[in-house]
Amino acid sequence: MTIAFPEALYGSLVILGLLVIILYRTYKVRKGDLSGILGEWRVRRFLAIYRRKSLISGISLVLGFLFMFLSLAGVSWGNVPVEDPRSGLDLALVLDVSRSMDAQDIKPSRLKKSLDLFKALVSNLPGARFSFTVYKGSAQVLSPLTQDINLLENLLDTASTEMMSTPGSHLAEGLKKGFSTFSFPSPRYKILILASDGESWEGDPLRIAQESALQDKKLFILGVGSSKGSSIPTATGPLQEGDREVETRLDTGFLTTLAKAGRGEYFDLSEPGVFNRIKSLLMETSGNIGGVKLESVNRYRIFLLLGLFFLTLSMVVRIIRWKKIF
Repeated sequence: MTIAFPEALYGSLVILGLLVIILYRTYKVRKGDLSGILGEWRVRRFLAIYRRKSLISGISLVLGFLFMFLSLAGVSWGNVPVEDPRSGLDLALVLDVSRSMDAQDIKPSRLKKSLDLFKALVSNLPGARFSFTVYKGSAQVLSPLTQDINLLENLLDTASTEMMSTPGSHLAEGLKKGFSTFSFPSPRYKILILASDGESWEGDPLRIAQESALQDKKLFILGVGSSKGSSIPTATGPLQEGDREVETRLDTGFLTTLAKAGRGEYFDLSEPGVFNRIKSLLMETSGNIGGVKLESVNRYRIFLLLGLFFLTLSMVVRIIRWKKIF
């Protein structure tokens, strides 16, 4: 099950909480009014009916709004096969250029290993279009989608951890900028390829990956580094934080989860033959002309009908007189 707009659910919790408080206060006020109007000898009979009507009507009203919010949230489950008219590849290359990418637990370094694979993709996927984005504490698109191999190779040759001054590792912003290069309509398969160690990330990358997957934009992740960890070399020796040497590790668990959220694949760059696996998968995808894809089914109609039913029930319970009394 997927939720396209989880913020609708978060907002509903606040609104439904306020609604319950208002209904309860209204019930207490009207109960007191009835006691004052009817007097002690008749109030018990009327209050029993009023209590049942208020309970059924209130619960129906809350359920009605809850299901309406669920219909707005874009809740989907189950898949249906549909014809896939796409062919060709649009690839957004996104590179982590934070300081930890200088670590050398994968030779010659995390950054250079990532750049070597990006260069190999650019050279070995004829007909594909590439964009190139780098991120650190912020993100920048260095090239929109293009087939200019020379331009891309020049950009890859000059990429380094020194090219951006903003500290940090704002992964969410990197993904957002990378996916934005797919903004123009295209009958091609759209895949973002991220190279990162997944460490000390900022923002909400999982949400961005999930939202992009709903738009048929997949996320492939190249994990760079090792779980053992490594120091970060600088011109004056290993990077220090106070009196302690900084260690950096590949966060395989998080990156795997992120790739699944983006309906893509995770690859460990330290494994042999990883380039051939990625290339084969991309070539297979780009040649899938007239194929079939599975689309998640938005179930908003179910929640909309349930919402209308309970809202109508709430009004009917309030309008109809019970036992010709109230």
